[in-house]
Amino acid sequence: MLEMTKKIILSGTIKTGTGTDNKQVMYCNSSLSEDGGISITKTIKDSSVYYADKATYDEEVAEFDNKFDELVRTAYVEKEETAKANDSKQTTEETKEDK
Repeated sequence: MLEMTKKIILSGTIKTGTGTDNKQVMYCNSSLSEDGGISITKTIKDSSVYYADKATYDEEVAEFDNKFDELVRTAYVEKEETAKANDSKQTTEETKEDK
């Protein structure tokens, strides 16, 4: 039996520098499951580089968090709209059956 779940996943990598001279400092992963569960993981790969410029990296983490919050809010709005549409459809079908 096939069971499927729907998740929204956002992943990000924070690096130093640009081009070939960059180094991964940390990565972030967040997910929202269909039942509303949220998982957020942030892993610092190189703590000496991270703490040397913590304020900058924290700004990038905040940008990641804000993007995930935006995705979560959008998902909840869509879920509410779908539920309202389904309720409206069911009410219409029940009205037709009553006639």
